[in-house]
Amino acid sequence: MYYTTWGPVRGGCGHAHKSRRAAVDCLVRDARECRRQGGYSDRVVRSIDTPGEARAYDVRQGPGR
Repeated sequence: MYYTTWGPVRGGCGHAHKSRRAAVDCLVRDARECRRQGGYSDRVVRSIDTPGEARAYDVRQGPGR
């Protein structure tokens, strides 16, 4: 199992993380950068079955679950 981050507005990070912890770290970095620019990140961690799902998915529903 792999993990990625995705939000309906910001979209996905495009990475397939090998652990949930790595995906959370990515999520924290994204939120920090968005705050620095005066905004916020709507991304959440999603589990995916294959690394390819981090880049190819239905843009309305996002990757994985």
